[in-house]
Amino acid sequence: MTLHSDVNYKCEQCGAAFIPLVKLQKCPQCGHEAPEAFEYFVHSTVRSALYNLSYGSFLPMIWGTFTTGDSYYDAAFRFLHYATRQQDVRDLCLSDGEIPPETARRVAEQYVHHVATVDPDYIKDTMQDFFSRVLIELKADGRQFVIRERKKSPSVK
Repeated sequence: MTLHSDVNYKCEQCGAAFIPLVKLQKCPQCGHEAPEAFEYFVHSTVRSALYNLSYGSFLPMIWGTFTTGDSYYDAAFRFLHYATRQQDVRDLCLSDGEIPPETARRVAEQYVHHVATVDPDYIKDTMQDFFSRVLIELKADGRQFVIRERKKSPSVK
């Protein structure tokens, strides 16, 4: 079980699915300014990710994508799984300090351009910004946490 998102925004002009995080954010496909913003979305993504982590991993055991928000959540869970395995980020997770914006941007850029398959291509910069915001928010209140590997179930013979 995990927390899902009910955000299902599409650009009024071209129909591209994306989530405007700030007021008047431009559609990554056509440049149309979004009339609304989901400013709470990064916080709710982190809340869902931490809920997952309480069960041992940012990656939920089972996941269904029903909305644009769910697809962003899924991408964020995968990014956090990757990011918290990078030594500098892992060390920061164990401290009571925050993750510097430049570290978050570097790890998000590396993930989007070299690790993940972000499709469609026009959304890469948008997702990189989103991932960076999620990583910063993850440690915004100075919480400490340990990332443990989920134990594999013994195979049945």
